[in-house]
Amino acid sequence: MKSAYKNILVAVPPPSFEWYRQPVDVIRKTSAALSMVPGVHLTFLSVYSVVADLGNGEVNLLPPEIFKEAVEEHEKKLKADVKAYVKWFTDNGIPHTIIMERGENPADTVIKCARDRKADLILIGRHHDHSIFDIFSPNVAEQIAKHAPCDVMQVSAGKQ
Repeated sequence: MKSAYKNILVAVPPPSFEWYRQPVDVIRKTSAALSMVPGVHLTFLSVYSVVADLGNGEVNLLPPEIFKEAVEEHEKKLKADVKAYVKWFTDNGIPHTIIMERGENPADTVIKCARDRKADLILIGRHHDHSIFDIFSPNVAEQIAKHAPCDVMQVSAGKQ
């Protein structure tokens, strides 16, 4: 039996999106606790969708050069958000890597990254309440838990 997780993939939702504020805080606290184990390496993965983030298909109406600029600006902002999010880890010398992945299916992207990086554990936030809308917007955390190549830890904020 392994004594501890050593290679942890931390799935980070966009830190500046208000919808994710509570899960993002819980993920950071849990990551900090896990990082105290000697020999742990954290990989912070941020998956983003240009179509979903920049306007539900409306971006396809932009001229190519403006679309390219919009995507580059969006990626730059997300990267800055994630760097700010992991600042505590950087400032405290915690070994970590930041990966930004563009993908329309976050669950598939997280699972692929976990396989590619041979993760021992995926840490993901949970913020989803079940409803009729699950048909249209599946729970990413549940999809990852069902198909992950390693253990999955789902964390959520307490009710406020």
